[in-house]
Amino acid sequence: FANQVALALENARLVGSLRSETDDLKVRVREKFSFPNIVGQGELMQKVFREAEKAARTDTTVLLTGESGTGKDLFARLIHELGPRRDGPMVFVDCPSFAKDLVESELFGIEKSVATGVAPRSGYFERADGGTIFLNEIGDVAASTQVRVLRVLENKEFERVGGTKVIKVDVRVISATNQDLGRLLDDGSFRRDLYFRLNHIRIHLPPLRDRMEDLPHLIDHFVRQYSAKNSKPMKRVSPEFLEVIRSHKWPGNVRELERCIERAVVFADGEEITAEDLPDEITQAVASGAILPPPDGPLGTLPERVVEFERLQIVAALDANDWVKSRAARALGIHESTLRKKMKDYGIVKPRI
Repeated sequence: FANQVALALENARLVGSLRSETDDLKVRVREKFSFPNIVGQGELMQKVFREAEKAARTDTTVLLTGESGTGKDLFARLIHELGPRRDGPMVFVDCPSFAKDLVESELFGIEKSVATGVAPRSGYFERADGGTIFLNEIGDVAASTQVRVLRVLENKEFERVGGTKVIKVDVRVISATNQDLGRLLDDGSFRRDLYFRLNHIRIHLPPLRDRMEDLPHLIDHFVRQYSAKNSKPMKRVSPEFLEVIRSHKWPGNVRELERCIERAVVFADGEEITAEDLPDEITQAVASGAILPPPDGPLGTLPERVVEFERLQIVAALDANDWVKSRAARALGIHESTLRKKMKDYGIVKPRI
């Protein structure tokens, strides 16, 4: 009986500890999801948040994919700070920023015997010992460097450039790329064995054009952030400004949007932020064809034009997807329930053939 009681008490302690740890993780998730640029109430980003939370509980490698400006570096830090190595160092390495003949010495360090006047120094992997190393744009790394990275992943060891001493490290590797690694595998420029070691957990960050339902939240976030940073009063955004923002394709994604909002906040003089406060390249890109042509007849007020523009976009998406609402919602970057509400508000119904 005493043994059973002891076992029950131990189980209760473990369950309590697990709950406490889970609650702590949830608190940290809520805190970290308010990081600058990590704003996403839409379905796509909520999926990414859930995947990042699960990845953070492990100590395995993570591969972040997505276009430039989608926030891969921010999610790498998020995973580190929610993970078991959060008390260790977090080392960021932007692989393309180094010349190809210098990447290995930067990653693994160098010995003085390499050349006269060269001082020995440690590399990024040594500095990340006990923590996490983030290899940004891993697809740009040369084949010779890929071999050495693979060795670290498999054996947790390497030698400095020009050295013979084996150095042991304990690091978690998070990597990222904006390239199509499948194509790089096919043309032989990226090692398959390294790819499989990096790709234990893969998280794809969607481009901004696929998550346009987050646009109002991002605009509000950046307007508040840069109003405070520049000691300027909060301003509202004009319908014209929103129309241009919604019509741009955002090849630079959230990073491009942030820079645009920062400029608009700085340049805005009145109570409203208008399209005139945006960079010329944005307004010119939209004027070159991103906005649908206005309907026949009077243009109407700006709010009326914004409503008509949204209605036309919804009808076009429904037509392009055979009026399958789930597919049309994905194409528009909004949730299906949002699409159904807008269809009801605008009186949009499937035409009878």
